[in-house]
Amino acid sequence: MSAYDNIARGVLRFRRRVFPQRRAVYESLAKHQAPQVLFIGCIDSRVAPADLCHTGPGEMFVERTPGNLVPVYAEAAVGVSASIEYAVVALEVAHIIVCGHSDCGALKGLMHPEKLQVLPAVGRWLSHATEAL
Repeated sequence: MSAYDNIARGVLRFRRRVFPQRRAVYESLAKHQAPQVLFIGCIDSRVAPADLCHTGPGEMFVERTPGNLVPVYAEAAVGVSASIEYAVVALEVAHIIVCGHSDCGALKGLMHPEKLQVLPAVGRWLSHATEAL
């Protein structure tokens, strides 16, 4: 089975099994979300933030970045800054968690910039963390 087929089947299983059992939760969340936490973590595919924290739908507002980096705020910036601004101003989250993990490939790239020559966008992103070295 291809990765695409696996994902498509997962969506169908969700629609048939999970959604009907949690219909009220999802219908409520469709009208209003009020997470208490903004969780910023790495894009690493091995662990999903909701699984790690054992949280359900609507409990966390999640932003994922390579290396769980949070660049310095700039009004012209987009992406992470927009997510933080929305979570804090519009959703009024009470807590912000920045969660890293061991053996992070992005941070390894920061330590070995020569390996990023074939990944110029990743190299530019990681430049946000060079002052931390």
